[in-house]
Amino acid sequence: MLDLLAAAGQRPVFEHGARLVSGAGMLDLVRRLAAGLRAAGIGPGDGVAMMLGVNPEAFAANIAGHVVGARVVGVRPGLPEAQTRHVLTQDITAVVTDKDITGPTVLSLNELVTASANEPELLARPDNVARLIYTSGSTGIPKACAQTYAAMSSAWTARPDAWPPAIRELASRLSRYLVFGSLSSQVMMEYGVLTLAAGGTMVVADPPAFPDAIVRLRASASVITVPRLNKLVAAQRESPVDLSSLRALMVSGSPLPAARLREALDVLGPIVFHGYGQTETGTISMATPFDVPGSVGFPPDVIDVQVRDGNGEPSPPGVDGELYVRTLRRRPGTGRSRPRPRRCSSTAGYARGTSATSTQTAGCT
Repeated sequence: MLDLLAAAGQRPVFEHGARLVSGAGMLDLVRRLAAGLRAAGIGPGDGVAMMLGVNPEAFAANIAGHVVGARVVGVRPGLPEAQTRHVLTQDITAVVTDKDITGPTVLSLNELVTASANEPELLARPDNVARLIYTSGSTGIPKACAQTYAAMSSAWTARPDAWPPAIRELASRLSRYLVFGSLSSQVMMEYGVLTLAAGGTMVVADPPAFPDAIVRLRASASVITVPRLNKLVAAQRESPVDLSSLRALMVSGSPLPAARLREALDVLGPIVFHGYGQTETGTISMATPFDVPGSVGFPPDVIDVQVRDGNGEPSPPGVDGELYVRTLRRRPGTGRSRPRPRRCSSTAGYARGTSATSTQTAGCT
């Protein structure tokens, strides 16, 4: 990530209103925030909760947390009080925030960024947990999914030479990628890093109203949920606006019925990508606008997928079953325990494999 920012130089990588931050400027923010964290006693293995908005300093703070080798925990805005309390009591050393919050473990982002920028010393240890990504908590207490620094380093997001074909197609469309809601979102952050690796700019959508933000900010790409996509399609049918800048909508969070996808492609054009994955596994596969509706594309070679029957045995092509995924990237955990690599995880959704190894889903994503 630091190499990406250094290579960007004076090219804008983050746009927030009238403010443009270059790669060199973002790297300076990362260096200052890393120095501030070290001065506050934060180092390898320490849990750091990020309660931040969507701005250049918030993005830099997440990167700085990894520079000092901390275990970074993003706290989603709007989380109920009980769930927030649960997250913040899971071996958290400090809370970094740009909110008006005080406490013995609270570090002000505005104060941290005043530190002198030094050449960052990477303190991360491969086996340490790099970040905890929490599930939504829709069924109770959010569950943490742990990812080590070794696993994070193996990810293809920041390495164009390792991009699967669908990601390479998507990356070519990320010249102006909208960010909103929270940078602690795994989806928002990963596509943000992909944008920078592709030579694009992260653009803050404030407010994130569609289609207004797309038109106003000349956005080329954004993530979008299925309900929001349906609303955008309906609005474009009823009162069309100029969406000529838009080249990619990455749909995730729930299944996209084939009929809905066909309608979206008909109204919006060939711009809809359908990502399939979960918090525990990250992206499993992605369908491009040119894939058959109903498919979620082809998993890259580094991810093993298998459709199994009710007895846990492999299902033959064309037969429904439950999808199992094996990945190096993460597993559910508390953060202090070392994640086991190559863990097999059920997606809790149903799927059908084809002889060409693409996947059709009939359950949750």
